[in-house]
Amino acid sequence: MTGISICCNLEFNSVCKAVNILCRNISGRTNPQTGNPSVDENLQTITYHSRHLYLQSRFVRHPKAFVLPQDSYPYAMGVFCQQGGSVRRPGNAQCRRKQRAGIICNDNDLVVYYSVNFLQKAVFLLMKFSCLANELSIALQNASKVVAVRSTLAALEGLLLEVAEDQVCLVGYNFDIALTTTIDAKVNEPGKIVFGAKLLTEIMRRISDGIVHIETTGLHIKITNNNSVFNIVGLEAQDYPELPVVSVDDTIVMDAEKFKNLVNKTIYAVSTDETRLIYTGALMNIEASTMTLVALDGFRLATKKEPIRNAEQKSIICPGKSLQEVARLISAPNQDIFIDISKSYIMFRVNNYKVISKLLEGTFLDYETTIPKEFCTKIIVNTQDFIACIERASVVVQDKLKAPITLAVRDSRIHLSCEGAIGCATDELLCSVEGDDMTISFNSRLLLDALKACGTKEVCFDLSGNLSPVVLRAANDGADFLFLVLPVRTNNDSA
Repeated sequence: MTGISICCNLEFNSVCKAVNILCRNISGRTNPQTGNPSVDENLQTITYHSRHLYLQSRFVRHPKAFVLPQDSYPYAMGVFCQQGGSVRRPGNAQCRRKQRAGIICNDNDLVVYYSVNFLQKAVFLLMKFSCLANELSIALQNASKVVAVRSTLAALEGLLLEVAEDQVCLVGYNFDIALTTTIDAKVNEPGKIVFGAKLLTEIMRRISDGIVHIETTGLHIKITNNNSVFNIVGLEAQDYPELPVVSVDDTIVMDAEKFKNLVNKTIYAVSTDETRLIYTGALMNIEASTMTLVALDGFRLATKKEPIRNAEQKSIICPGKSLQEVARLISAPNQDIFIDISKSYIMFRVNNYKVISKLLEGTFLDYETTIPKEFCTKIIVNTQDFIACIERASVVVQDKLKAPITLAVRDSRIHLSCEGAIGCATDELLCSVEGDDMTISFNSRLLLDALKACGTKEVCFDLSGNLSPVVLRAANDGADFLFLVLPVRTNNDSA
């Protein structure tokens, strides 16, 4: 026999509950000969009785048995035969008596005493469900985005899978961002386990559409889809850390597409410099009916406004990575996003997803003072034509040398030139010009990022000098955004 079968002809969940009660309440002074669980099949009860404790829990008949693997034997406190009244103890059992608990077995009415710690892990590891493969694959791909790449806690490199009440819940967490999502499923046995995020995601990408069946025995996970069968090993769910609890102070409701637009037009300007942690996030200014998102990295600034439903006025700083994850989850039109804000956390609820993130603490730059108010030159140009022109001229630019691209504005044209170590390039573009001629230089990548984020047919450049920031707006003033890019000083620029 490869294992000890328990709970034969008993409903598994009911026995699990009974065993869990025994594990929590067992007395350290109980004698295994006088205090052991017993089963009365007529009354359908499992009973634990001793001088110090009397517990009884109902069960229901069920044709399936549950098998404890052989490696559980060292945890056994002893084997008690109800008919003979004798106790046989394994020689390698090292557990203390005060940690024992009994389980009814189907082998000659034996009672096997296991350690409380082992029982609490073992009896809840049986799990079985089936669901649509495509839905599970999408949920896995989204949840795995927040899994820790390297962690001293192995469980954080995986996803927590919880099965209950005709639903499968997936949880990803890295101590900064937590993501949870649910999908519908046919649940035969509830339970939970941690599995390697990358491995299961790759399996689900490659299997056929249709129904996928997943079941666990101990820490072994079996995945079946048509003729494909995979067996992988998971981790104990109890090793997975608890998610932070968001005590909601205020909830904001807005159109999900507008929130996605808000993020996409500003996220490119968030800093990647971890030494200035406050600027790895975006400032979220909330007023009565509008939300303004502001991002900057010291070389550029992006702001965008969108309407919201009534909310209290406040300012918070949300990590840029969290905003990107939320924006990526928004796909369907005509839906709302709910934003719950507390003192230290923010939670986004959209579709069947919840994203919880820490808020950044610190003082954000007073960005409004950095935006020029007066200009000497105004340029209006076709956005896509300008992007193509800069990309052509930037072919000779090498990232290591960071050669700037120079714009000379005169005679209703923009003359572009770029000179790098491997060559030079020139190009020109028609535009509408008001004001003085101007020559100014930029890092081509910074300028391209701002132009690509505009999303408008034409863009307006407001210039106040060859060393002053350029302000980009929509040419028709219809879009409520503003981008700012710092120029690059060259040898030809005056001090």
